[in-house]
Amino acid sequence: MSYVISFVYSLLILIGGLMGFLKGSQASLYGSLPLVVLFGLGGYLIKNGSNPTNGILVSLVSSVLLAIVGAIRFNASRKFMPAGLLLVLGVVGVLYHYTLYSSRK
Repeated sequence: MSYVISFVYSLLILIGGLMGFLKGSQASLYGSLPLVVLFGLGGYLIKNGSNPTNGILVSLVSSVLLAIVGAIRFNASRKFMPAGLLLVLGVVGVLYHYTLYSSRK
């Protein structure tokens, strides 16, 4: 089930990057692609890898990056959309994946 969370995060970030791109921001699309790939890789490793803990770790690191980017953008804009949402999703992802990771040790 945890691989679904990583794939959903990947999809949400891709949709956000595409929405920003359609509003004229190439940086939104290009900035979202590394996280899309990382969350997708994490989900793939969780589902199909010989050691799912590696996938959880990739998704955890991706969530930390998402939270950092969200915090930086929220600090600059003080707007919930999209910066605050990135921050919230990142923190929730960190808590979820850290709990999952620590329970497998």
